Formats: sequence, C-alpha cells, structure tokens
Amino acid sequence: MGYKEKLLLVSGLLFALFVLLIQDAVIPSIFTFGYLIAITRIATFFLFLGTVLAPILLDRYIISRNFYYTALFLVPSLIPYAFHILSFPFLPDFITPNVRDKVSWLHITFVAYTLLGITLGMLHKNGRFPYLKFLVSLLSSLAISFFIVLYYPLLPKTYMEGVGSTTISDVLWTGLALWGFLLTYLLIKGKKYGERVSIYLALGMFFHSVGSALPVFLHPLYGHNFDSCFLL
Repeated sequence: MGYKEKLLLVSGLLFALFVLLIQDAVIPSIFTFGYLIAITRIATFFLFLGTVLAPILLDRYIISRNFYYTALFLVPSLIPYAFHILSFPFLPDFITPNVRDKVSWLHITFVAYTLLGITLGMLHKNGRFPYLKFLVSLLSSLAISFFIVLYYPLLPKTYMEGVGSTTISDVLWTGLALWGFLLTYLLIKGKKYGERVSIYLALGMFFHSVGSALPVFLHPLYGHNFDSCFLL
C-alpha cells in the first residue's frame, strides 16, 4: 500500500472519529440536516449511476471483464436508491407518504444490494454471461423496493423518539458494516481487479463500511418530528 492509500485511510479514520466526537455538540435543525443529506445523496446517485453505466456501455471486450460484471451486478442497487431519493420529504409523496421508516428501509436495501453486487462481481468467473444471477438480483431488488414503498408500516421501526436507533436497525447496520469490512479484506487479499485498482476499491469499501456503522450512533434528539427527515 503506497503513501497515497495510507493517507486516504488515515484521513477516513480521522474523519469518522471526528464525526463521533462532535455528534452531541453539533445538532443542526432537522430541515437543514435534511437538505444537506439530499444534496449529497442526489450527487452520489448520479456518480454511482455513471460508475455503473460507463463499463456497461463500453462493453466487456473493451474494459476489464471483472469490472464489467461488477458494474452489471450493481445495477439492482440503483432501484432502491432511486426510490430513496423520490421519497425525500420535500418532494411530493412517492406512492405512499414519505415518512422516516420508508426512506430508512430503502437506504438499508440500497446498501445491502450494493454489497451483494460487489460480492457477486468478485465471485463471478469469466466466461458465461450471468443472466440468471443478474435477473434474480434485479427482480428481487425491484420487488423488495416496491414492498417497502407500499407496505412500510408492516416493517419493524428503525428509530424510536427519545431512544434513538432500534435494535433491528443496529443489527442491520452492524451486519452491513461487517460485510463491507470483509469485502475490504477480500479485495486486498485476492486482488481481483489488479493490485492498484483493488487497493482503491478496498479503500472505498472501508469508508463505505465506516459510514454503515455510524447510524448506530443516531442521536435521540432527532426523534422530534423525525418523520419529516431522512437521516439513513
């Protein structure tokens, strides 16, 4: 690992620590916080979309086949992410009311399918096009996303006012974080995408996993009128 990668790694660790240290001291208004989240997540969606579309449009014969298949398996994760953005509280209600648990479950689903896509891409062997795996992943993502949108009241609560994140939320985010750290380790060990690309992808997965762990520390003060916000 070169000095650039080490610098990124240390910067990510320091930033995560800084967030944890100031979380009780800096509490912006619920609406300010909401718009900040929206700005970052909409931009992230289009960057993510470009990352997925570029390899697919260039075709697997031009770029690395490993990266092509990984991009392909990441397509299903765009569905819950798009639904998540459409469920922002300042937008018109997306099919059902835009409430706290609806957007939270959609974001959890997005992260899960992102990790699943990277896992399938890493495990896939060059050769036969993975039609069945891709279709199953795509259709299941679509079905789960619509289920959340239509029937979110049937799902367990991910946040309780005055308490903070619930047990089910903590378990899910902790599990997703551990999954991400495992992928980070496998990327570095296996060098599936070549040494340099694997290092950068591993760093990205590391920061992503740290971000997945942070909702466990969700501040209880955000419970007031939280149905109008969308932290997760």
